[in-house]
Amino acid sequence: MESVAASLLAPQTPVLVVSTGMWGNRWRDICVKLGLPVHVHTSEPGYPPDPGEIDQLLGAEQHQALLITHVDSSSGVRARIDDLAQVAKEHGALVLVDGVSAAGAESVHQETWGVDAYLTSTPKALGVPAGLYLASLGPRAVDVLASRVWTPRHFSLDLRDWLPVMRAALEARFVYHQTLPGNLIGALTQGLELVVQEGTERVHRHRRLALRLRSALETEGLRNFVAADGDRANGVSVYRAPPHLTAGELLRGAAELGVLLQAGTHPSAAGETFRIGHLGNVDEQDIERTVGVLRRLLSPPNR
Repeated sequence: MESVAASLLAPQTPVLVVSTGMWGNRWRDICVKLGLPVHVHTSEPGYPPDPGEIDQLLGAEQHQALLITHVDSSSGVRARIDDLAQVAKEHGALVLVDGVSAAGAESVHQETWGVDAYLTSTPKALGVPAGLYLASLGPRAVDVLASRVWTPRHFSLDLRDWLPVMRAALEARFVYHQTLPGNLIGALTQGLELVVQEGTERVHRHRRLALRLRSALETEGLRNFVAADGDRANGVSVYRAPPHLTAGELLRGAAELGVLLQAGTHPSAAGETFRIGHLGNVDEQDIERTVGVLRRLLSPPNR
């Protein structure tokens, strides 16, 4: 995220950050540390950003970019990137999207949506070891890199120095910038082969598994943090703790039964929520095991 922001965002020019949780706030914090004027639109917890409100904010003052998180793992909210990108384009703003918890589990149509930079990382829905990030830049973002008249304070984070490397690779030449971690590139290659083999079924599988999990947990009386099903991510679900158990008690109990769930991280609801990651190379057995453990913990003897 910092690399994309540092490479594409001009100093002393405002940006608009749309936040649905912890990772929207991370965009904000990065931009603040880069010395950029930052305006933040924070959605109501459990709800996606309203494109109409974003339109008003972009219309009221010129912003060089709109920064969005596609799926915020702290809330489980999936933002409507297509609508938001359309609004940003109408106001001449770049569209930078954090897709770390989305790519590989959600439909992503960067060119159709008009997203200028879409970034993701390896250990979530791509299902390979951590340590790499991937950035896909559209023509406007590449033009910004090639023509900018300012220089970031960063060396390793600056994407501009990769342009001649990428160009040389396409022309069967070699240009050096930095040494890449070959072991992680190899792992990424294997992971992406699985993604390509599965194709669009990968998105459908994530959706089916999410619906199976949520249907079972709704029967048990758990409340999803995201208000509407259409705004819930395919690969992560955030739930409010039940009245008779704290989130910590529920997580400890699940861990004792062999299922590791994650504590809440939403800025306004961390202590009262917990998270279930069902992204990557998960299957029905993973869902059934998780549901079984939660049913056991939520059964009358434990209430």
